[in-house]
Amino acid sequence: MGVVSFAITGCGRSGTKFLASMMGRSKKVEVRHEPRGGDPVLPTTPTEEMLADFDKNNYGEVNSYLRYCITELPVAQMGVILRRTDELFLSGVNWKGSVEKAVADLPELMRAQKQACALARRKDVLPISFHGMTRDVNYLNTIIRYFGISDVTASEVDLQDRINRPAEVSYQKFSEIPKSAQAAYMEALNNEYTA
Repeated sequence: MGVVSFAITGCGRSGTKFLASMMGRSKKVEVRHEPRGGDPVLPTTPTEEMLADFDKNNYGEVNSYLRYCITELPVAQMGVILRRTDELFLSGVNWKGSVEKAVADLPELMRAQKQACALARRKDVLPISFHGMTRDVNYLNTIIRYFGISDVTASEVDLQDRINRPAEVSYQKFSEIPKSAQAAYMEALNNEYTA
């Protein structure tokens, strides 16, 4: 095994914690999920603390807070987890426990999703399917191996025991969210793509 060095990002609620928990089982590679916590203003250039963390052999992060600066990090490999925008919004509604909070966060969700899609179009960033990694164990293991982790093999049980689910799910489908929130989502989506 050569030196492993990677960063994987995505929007909030895109599965970063799940993927980090799978990869973090490695005894050979240190894999962390959002080790510096969240910052209300996401950095567009790496901070000194980030650079110090990435100045290690056999180190990787799966971290949604890196989405605006990932391409500036000193890593050998990069990835971005992609999940449908309506699913991110639905998950956010359930996670926050408040439709109003999720609606208030719509501008950042749209901005983050636009950034994730831009990253996925780069040749040096591997697009990772949320559904692929959470529903297909072979796909998940391919992602784990791609980033240089050879001592972890996910199983079907891992897919059943996904982590970071809300304690209580109020809405199973986007169509169950109040109509006013659906309208706010559609307006934000329209504004993002017509601006």
